[in-house]
Amino acid sequence: MGLSFTGKESDNETGEITADAIRNFLKKVNIKSVKSMGISKEDFMGITPMVFKDACYNFVPKELTRSELELILSAVYDNYS
Repeated sequence: MGLSFTGKESDNETGEITADAIRNFLKKVNIKSVKSMGISKEDFMGITPMVFKDACYNFVPKELTRSELELILSAVYDNYS
């Protein structure tokens, strides 16, 4: 991704730098945000039960609680526009 780190960044700083780079990439390749597609946050959060049933969920690196998944989905909705 072409990112440079000094090695002095905290885990949170490294995560934010990486997340910013990913968001910039998504914009560059014209991937729309959930919000800009006219999906309400309430409707988007409604997919939570489906995520646990999806076959791809078997490949998550850590079992998630419902509240952890809701935090992730909320961040996806709020942090990319």
